[in-house]
Amino acid sequence: MDITGFQLIGQGITVAGRLIEIASGESYADYLQRHIFEPLKMKDSTFRLTAEQARRLAVTYKPGKEKALLEVVEIPDP
Repeated sequence: MDITGFQLIGQGITVAGRLIEIASGESYADYLQRHIFEPLKMKDSTFRLTAEQARRLAVTYKPGKEKALLEVVEIPDP
């Protein structure tokens, strides 16, 4: 699959999220929290990180400016 296929998948998820909002009357994030995350006891799954959750994130890296070096990706405070 080429990159166009991946872009279409992303759009499909966006449309599905909006349909959930319309049908449920809740935001997509609230719907998932109430109907997926809470029943499955997924207490750390969320769209909105708390400060405590942000502190526990793994360090993420991206390619550095120099070949074979990595740079830390800064995660903004929630």
